[in-house]
Formats: sequence, structure tokens, C-alpha cells
Amino acid sequence: MNRIAVTGGSSNDRLIVVKALSYMTGYDVVRSSPYSVQSIKYGLNKDLKSCEWDELFTYVLSSFTDRIEKECKYKTFISNGSVFNELCHLVVLTSALIEKNSTDFQSYIKSMSNTLKRVISEYAHNNYDCVIHIFDKELDMDTYQFQKDRCLMDLLKNCDTKCLVKNGNIQNALGDILKNSNILPLISLENAIALATDNILS
Repeated sequence: MNRIAVTGGSSNDRLIVVKALSYMTGYDVVRSSPYSVQSIKYGLNKDLKSCEWDELFTYVLSSFTDRIEKECKYKTFISNGSVFNELCHLVVLTSALIEKNSTDFQSYIKSMSNTLKRVISEYAHNNYDCVIHIFDKELDMDTYQFQKDRCLMDLLKNCDTKCLVKNGNIQNALGDILKNSNILPLISLENAIALATDNILS
């Protein structure tokens, strides 16, 4: 298993899993540019949740391009968030925008979103050996993060890529990942988690 993507979970929990896997496998970590970089580069609204449709689409397409350019440089990698991360922003935030527009524009939005979804899903299917989703069962159902997590789950079900769904207990999740992937860790699980946690908190 040479190309691993990690989705879901809080940013810190996911990053600990990503970093710990990197320490155990020796694989490089790939992440997309922060939204702030994209917003400055393309003149987008500084608040992601306040973006209009064209800004959201520009952000997702540019982030997707940015990430795949980085991932194509490596034979082995761990993708933090995966190409699905930004797509889920689009899907969740677009649902609120659709109600504000005409029927014709709603059809246009849905068509463009579905086209982008197909392209991204095909890329994931062809380029990720496995997607690991960290499921947080404590999420409040009314929150944006809950909606995004459900969107990620739906995308993973439909992209026909090997997927491991693990609960938010990081040590148990990583232990299960090692068993399911036949990865021989370079360092122990405990040391990898300690190093990843120290790296994030320092």
C-alpha cells in the first residue's frame, strides 16, 4: 500500500494519524495549500463559508489541481484530507446556496458540481490504494462539521476505492490500519503517536 489518503476527524486528530503513519512508513505527507493562500491567489472571499458559488468552485478546482500536482511527484505518500476534503466544502455549502437561485442556475450548479465530483472520484479511485476515514461519533448533528463528515462518507461509498472507517480513538484506529494494510512499521505505534503529538503541539 503505497498511496494512502486520510479523511475525517478533527484537524488535530487527523494530523496525528497522518504524521504517525508517516513516521511508521517513511512516506511523505501531502496536503493542499491552506484556504488563505487560495483566497489571496484568486481574490476569493476571506471567509470560506461566505463564498458565492463561483468562488467555491474556483477554490475547489484550484485546490484539487494543487494537490494532484504535489501527489504526482511521489511514488509513496500520505494525503492529509485527500482530494475529497475541499469537494465536501463545495457540496455542503452549495446546498444552502441552491435555494437562493433560480431553477436554471440551480441546474447549472448541480451539473457543474456533479462533473467535478466525477473527476475527483475517478482520480481517488485511480491514485489512492486506500482511504482511511476517521469517524468522530461525538459530532453534533446540527454542525457544519457533521454535514461535512457525512458528505465524506457518501463520497467514499460511491468512489469504489478501498476504504477503512475507524473511530476517533487514534491508537486503536492506527493499530487496525497496520493489521489491515500489512505495513511493517519502522518504529513502534506508541513512539509514532508520541512523535506526531509532540510535533503538532510544539
